[in-house]
This record gives sequence, C-alpha cells and structure tokens, in this order.
Amino acid sequence: MTKRRLAILFAAFLLPSFILASNDWIIAAEPFSWESDTSSEEQVKAAAVQIPSLVLDYLSNSGFRVPSLQELQQRKLDELKKARPSLVAALEKALKSRDEVLFSVESESEFKKEIEKKDLAVEEAKKNLEENQRQTRALLEEIKTNESDNNYVASHETVRLWKDSSSTLLQVPENTSLDDMLAKEKINALVSGTMTVFGGYAVVQVQLAIYPGAIVAGNAEQVGSLSDIVSLAKKLAEQLEPFVLNTSSVTLSFSVLPEQAACDAVVLLDGQITPLSQIPSSGMVLSSGEHTITVESQGFYPKSFTWNFSEGNHFLATVNLEEQHFVELHLQEEGENSGQVYVNALPVGQLPTVVQVSKGVSLGEFVPTNKDDETFEPSFFTLDVKENSDLEQLNARIKAETEDISARIEKRRRTMYNSYSALLVSLVPTIVSYGMYVTNHNAWALGYGEESKAKTWNTVSNVALGLTGGLAVNFVVQLGLYIAAANDVLPENADLDEE
Repeated sequence: MTKRRLAILFAAFLLPSFILASNDWIIAAEPFSWESDTSSEEQVKAAAVQIPSLVLDYLSNSGFRVPSLQELQQRKLDELKKARPSLVAALEKALKSRDEVLFSVESESEFKKEIEKKDLAVEEAKKNLEENQRQTRALLEEIKTNESDNNYVASHETVRLWKDSSSTLLQVPENTSLDDMLAKEKINALVSGTMTVFGGYAVVQVQLAIYPGAIVAGNAEQVGSLSDIVSLAKKLAEQLEPFVLNTSSVTLSFSVLPEQAACDAVVLLDGQITPLSQIPSSGMVLSSGEHTITVESQGFYPKSFTWNFSEGNHFLATVNLEEQHFVELHLQEEGENSGQVYVNALPVGQLPTVVQVSKGVSLGEFVPTNKDDETFEPSFFTLDVKENSDLEQLNARIKAETEDISARIEKRRRTMYNSYSALLVSLVPTIVSYGMYVTNHNAWALGYGEESKAKTWNTVSNVALGLTGGLAVNFVVQLGLYIAAANDVLPENADLDEE
C-alpha cells in the first residue's frame, strides 16, 4: 500500500463522521427593495445591493447547521411532488401498452399471457402512484398537526454561499418563478429585505426564508446610518446567524413591578427594543446562549442583566423597577458668564438655570456665549448626585473653559517631545566623555598617560552627566504636564452644595 493511500485512510479515520457525511446548505440573497425620501437615490440603490452582500459575507463563516424537522418534511414533500408527474406518466404508459395488446395479438392463449403481463405492469404503476399519494397525505397531516421531532435524525450540513460568492446576488429572470429558480440552483435559504430611508438613516428589515416551502426561519431589524453600512450589515448578520445555524431557542417571560412601571415598560434584548405590551403571554422567543437584557420605563431607573439562557426551555424574569427620585439642581457659572447648558445631551436653558436630575451621574456641557472673549470653549462636566432620597435641592458651580484645550495639549506635547529629544542628544557627550575619562584614567594608572588629562575628562564627564540628569528631570516634568493637559478633555466634577 502506497504512502498516499495510507495518508488518506489515516485522515478519514481522524475526521469526525458528521463532517464526512455532511451536505451543503446553500444560502443566497437578493437585492433589497427600498423606499426613500431623499434625493440621493444612487446612494440608496448602492446600499440596497451592498448590505445583503455584506450580510452574506458575515454569514459565510457560520460553519455547520442541523436542519429542523419542518425543513426535512418540506424537502420530502417537495421530492414527492416532483416524483408524481413521472409516476403518472408511467401509469399512462402502462395503460397504453396494455391497450395495444388488444390490437396486436391474435392468438387467444398469447393474448391472455400478454394481458396478464401488462396488467401486472399497470398494477405496479398504480401502486407506486398510490404510495406517493399516501406518503404525501401522511406528510401533510404531520405538518398540519406539528408532531414532535423527538424521533427525527438529521446530519450536519455545511453552510455555503451560492456560487461561493457574497457579491453574487440572486436575480430572477422574467417569466420564471422564484421557486423554480431556487430549485434549479439548489438554493436552500434566501435572504431578502426592505429598506426605508429617512435622510441619512435607514430602517432595514431582513427575512431568512427556507426552501422548499418558503419557511420563515427568522427576521432581523436594524436602524443605522447609510454612511456606515458595514456596521449595519454586521448587526443584521449577528441577528440572523442563530436562524442560519438553527440553534435551539428558548422562551423568556417578564414580570415587571410595580404595575405602573409595567404599563410603559420596554425590553431591550441585545439592544433591540420591544415594548413589554407586545411580548406574548407565552414569552418572547430567543436563541439559547448569553444575552444582555435591559428593562426601562418612564419615571423609573432602568435595570440590566446578562444571563446564559441554555439550561432550560422557559425562563421567567421578575424585574422590580425603582421609581426615580428627582432633585432640583440650580446651575451657575463661577465667572457669571452666560451660555447654553446641556444635561445628558438635552438643552436645559441659559445659565443660571434650574433643572431636574435623577440620582446617579449625569453628563453636562456648557457652551459660553460671551461675545467679548472668543477664547471661551465648550466645557464638559459631570453631576454625581448621591443616592439620598431626602435630598431635595442642589447648587452646582461650573467653570467656563477660557483656553483652547486642544491647542494647550498640542503645545504640551511638542514641549514634552522636545525635552525628550534633548535628553537623547545629551546622552552622546555623556557617554563619550565618560568613556574618555575611563580610558585616560586606566592609561595613567598603568603609567602610559598623564594624570591631568584624566582629571580633565573626569570634570567634563561630571558636567555632561549633570546636564543629562537635569534634562531627565525636565522630561519627567514635561511628561506630567502633558498628561495633566490631556486629562482636561475629561469632564470635571461640578461642585455640589446640598440643601
């Protein structure tokens, strides 16, 4: 036996059996349909083609998939339907062949012999057609009653792209049905979608359908900017991947307290918003695995949790939301400068002003409007309201930034790098002078050199070393000043006085 054959047998022995037995599961996509209120139709048209291509590209590395019982039933049903015309044709041919015996055989004994033979062929053809019809009826009844899938066995299938390309989208020719096109190309799944564009943003709704049978395996929806369709397509693919892999699903029910919080509560599942009122009483369906869930309601503090939904089929999340406690915050600027104030990205008025804030950390911005001094820059600040239910009022003082922070950071950066360069340059004479001192000192000690030269180089070496030390200290100081300047981009904590 050759070495090549031995290698093949060894590889076959090591490979898992499910890989050797796996078939290809072909997935394709078609250009998305779109509606737009913008004049830049070319950008929207391009996105309607690029987004499904990018989604396919992300799904191309999904790996292996186990088809569901419903999918296998639809495949079997499709096979039975495709086989029926040939079975009908075989029966018609058998009947025609039996009829021809009446006109071609003259001897009675030979006629009986031939007619019995033809009758057997007709009965066989009828039996095959009836068996096809019986299996079709039984399969339709199984699909209708949605029988348990405990007894079905399916092998893994390798997820592959149609024509092994993410850039090739399905285009159905005229006078050709979609089902016929998919059957001809042996495509098992189709990604389709719609885009609704408002300005520079698009609402993209995507559906994954399994064929034959046009089984809707799952849906995905995402809102994003047309200027970042890569991120938009990635998020859509992440939502579709569990349906592509046919991973097991679980149901999650919610019990939100108090009742007034449950009325307006919304659930964020991995960033996707669903009103609590729209979640069925049986629970929302999600793929097994780790998910991050946040429950929010107007007037209550949100609550988030991350859980691995794997061990079980149904989960109940009891979420007790705490009512928000608002504090009256009086804002003023230290230098009595006027300007617009924003808290958590919302405008709250000109300074001085009063705003209602909840406990926790809020991010603010002060934009001065001082006409006499154009050096004023927007100032960012944080408001850390402690968890004190008895607190009713706070006074906060913020300071306007009177210098261009970016210019100050750039100035400090240049000074720091110049000091570092000076330090590196000073190392050259320091190393050289110290080396000359050691050489002359050793020569004098061995009686070959003069003591005065050794002392001179010792003095030069000490001066160079002192210069290098001073430049090193200067570099450390300049580095600290640069870090302090860069730290100014972080919001400062506003001074709070409790009342």
